[in-house]
Amino acid sequence: MSSENTIKLRKALSFQDLTFLSVTGMVGSGWLFASLGAAAYAGPAAIISWIIGGAFFIIMGFAFAELGGLLPFTGSLVRINHFTHGSLSNYYLGWAYLIGVATTVPLEAEAVISYTNRYLPIFSTQAGVLTPLGIVAAAALILVFLIIQLIGVNVAGKTNTIITWWKFIVPTITAILLISLAFHTDNFSHYGGFLPFGYEAIFSALVPSGIVFASSHMRDSDRRLSMRGRH
Repeated sequence: MSSENTIKLRKALSFQDLTFLSVTGMVGSGWLFASLGAAAYAGPAAIISWIIGGAFFIIMGFAFAELGGLLPFTGSLVRINHFTHGSLSNYYLGWAYLIGVATTVPLEAEAVISYTNRYLPIFSTQAGVLTPLGIVAAAALILVFLIIQLIGVNVAGKTNTIITWWKFIVPTITAILLISLAFHTDNFSHYGGFLPFGYEAIFSALVPSGIVFASSHMRDSDRRLSMRGRH
């Protein structure tokens, strides 16, 4: 991978824009779904699952932050693997990352529609399956996302700043209200105790419940965060 093959992107984002991009990537649409799923898999012990998941991401964050500074390439998330594991491994990783990125936007759109199910049940069924009208609404959201990206990275950065504030305010208010109005210590001991499904459920809850996916683009965000001063 010579320097001639390195794509140069227009650097239009400020320190604040990149910081907010990192934050909004860490708070994905799965922050509520993952909490529900983790509690279903591990019961009250899901708290330990979240701590373990957070520790994993801290380690990954430090690693990618360091690599992002040492190898400041465009698309370094997949290109770093080429240097360490070779072309074949990088080919599979590139495809996996491409699939992940391609499915992120539809998943985010579906999550938004699912969150509105309580107030607009016409978009999805009680089982969480989108209705034909819900599919149209999700497609419209994807189109809006596309238009924002096509307008330019600068506009996308400013739009993201507004979304980030929203993502920060809503979970904060939700946590305060739930703790102040609906916190019951009995929930840690009733209904089977603190470990109703055993110790293994703590680790089982990490992946299937969505804890490791709740932050969406964590690795890429940490790479950007370490490089934000360069932009």
